Amino acid sequence: MDIPCEIWGKIIVQIKDVKQCVKLFKALPRITQNNIRSIFDKHLESIQTKILYSVENCVFLAIENKRIIIQMENNDIQHVRIMNDGSYVSVDKKGKIIFMDPKKYKYIDCIEIESEIENIEFHPTESRMIVSLIRENLGIEIQSIFLKKNGIDFNQTLIAYEPEFLLKIIYHPTLPYVLIIRHKNNQIYSVYLWNYNQTIDGDEFEYSDFERVEFPFIINFGIDYIDNFIYIYNLPFKILENGDFECLGKGISYYYILKMGILNNKFYLKENERLLYNNCRQIFDYIRINHKIIYLVDGYKIIEQDGGNIRIIYENHGEPISKLTLKNNHIIFLENYLFKKIDLDKLDSIEEIIDCTKILSDYCVL
Repeated sequence: MDIPCEIWGKIIVQIKDVKQCVKLFKALPRITQNNIRSIFDKHLESIQTKILYSVENCVFLAIENKRIIIQMENNDIQHVRIMNDGSYVSVDKKGKIIFMDPKKYKYIDCIEIESEIENIEFHPTESRMIVSLIRENLGIEIQSIFLKKNGIDFNQTLIAYEPEFLLKIIYHPTLPYVLIIRHKNNQIYSVYLWNYNQTIDGDEFEYSDFERVEFPFIINFGIDYIDNFIYIYNLPFKILENGDFECLGKGISYYYILKMGILNNKFYLKENERLLYNNCRQIFDYIRINHKIIYLVDGYKIIEQDGGNIRIIYENHGEPISKLTLKNNHIIFLENYLFKKIDLDKLDSIEEIIDCTKILSDYCVL
């Protein structure tokens, strides 16, 4: 019995593996292929693994196993990002920010800061960006830039420069402020709020208030004092869609995922979840997948925790792993200079995506 094209279209979009999706499509009769071609193309575009990355003075786009050079620059590239409208962004060492068309891979526009940019982040929904740069003898300058058709507006502030610390900058999804996290060796030392919309007497160039947010100093969650005593806060630091915050908490025996709210410039604890794998020096990263937690231990071992069960789903011989990313039911990460992905339906299936033999400056999974 022939299956209607409408049903085949619904079957195709349920397949999350690129190879299986293409295999099924090619096996269909030609008339069925023609009728569901647009559905297939759109779905294939959505499930393909795409990685934007930089190597020295080049920006590459990897789509599955294909590589496209989309920009050449004379200066070393420090950062690559994607905006919420899909545009690709690269930043070189001299502070030149270039915007590129994601379809034609061509230059759109640029902003020249004329100073090396330490951090750059884009608002999740608005045409805004934050950059930070070091001003000699002044400190770290943080600029909020609002991109408009007729130009740009910006506001700025200064904070003390402490070279032993790194900064992480995160936009709040709904409120007009950013959080600035001072950290060292993955440990969070302080978090500050900056209202980038605030002005004084209508002057957009005045420095806005810069306020510290206090963490709970000591927390004891239960009768098991040793296992539940939290005293160190660690990256990653995340803002959830509902405005709550998450970070890692390090106790004496275990790590925890801490969910917090904020009130009167103080974080307060809402929930905590213990990470059961404790045979480690440090947990670097984690992602949630429904009721499961996937986390990176000691920089080279990936653990799956499902309720009270834990298992090692990947480890190597000490090669550094970075940036666990969930995309289309795959865990994508960089191992040394090799991109890999793990199919969550087949955890023994480790696929090499692309090998980069040179030093990577930055990358993002699209």
